[in-house]
Amino acid sequence: MINEELKHLYVSYIPELKKMYQDIDSKAKEDESVYDLSGPLLLTCWEEKYLASKYKLMIFGQETNGWCNDFFPSVNDIDKSIEVYKDFKLGQDYGTLFCQYAHYVNQMINGVDDLNFVWNNVNKFGKDGKGRPHAVVLDNEIEHFNVLTQELKILNPDICIFLSGPRYDADLKKKLPDLETEQFKDYPTNEVARYVSKSLPYNSFRTYHPGYGHRYEDWYCEAITEIVNSIKSNH
Repeated sequence: MINEELKHLYVSYIPELKKMYQDIDSKAKEDESVYDLSGPLLLTCWEEKYLASKYKLMIFGQETNGWCNDFFPSVNDIDKSIEVYKDFKLGQDYGTLFCQYAHYVNQMINGVDDLNFVWNNVNKFGKDGKGRPHAVVLDNEIEHFNVLTQELKILNPDICIFLSGPRYDADLKKKLPDLETEQFKDYPTNEVARYVSKSLPYNSFRTYHPGYGHRYEDWYCEAITEIVNSIKSNH
């Protein structure tokens, strides 16, 4: 049911995605770097495992590092992108720091790490390599493919953990205009914050991306532990 709703959501946006790609084509005539993008991260989940988890958990990164580079807006491409997500298996064999920490967080929260959480990103589109795509792509995503609130409604997570860092607060606020950051314990809000939005569950927290946080591994693991302990104390 969840996966059917997600696919229906994405398919319904095909006309808007076509407008997005048309605008990118137009802007690329002046600046070819606009074309340095990878296709949208389209979600699916292992429904039985997700729903059976102690907590329905969604973990956010920043954007993909290459993803469905031959994506064009069609039902077939929606299916292909969802299949890529399935085949990726939440990065359990990928080995990046982000994937390692995502599974670490899930294990801490749910006690079991077995494809039972959902991975999402603040930005749906990435580059063919690391980093944010061109501003034209980001602006078009907001205008034509801002699906985050609907994804959250369909998946209805109990917990959202953003391993995205403070530099992505502005990106997220464009998608959740009512987003606010609240101080968490004694941490400066750039280090750890609770996100507040009508679209997010109460237990929504943001800390650094592992690419930065892991440089200070002891501190980072302690901060994550503080977040997890606070979540558990609220249930």
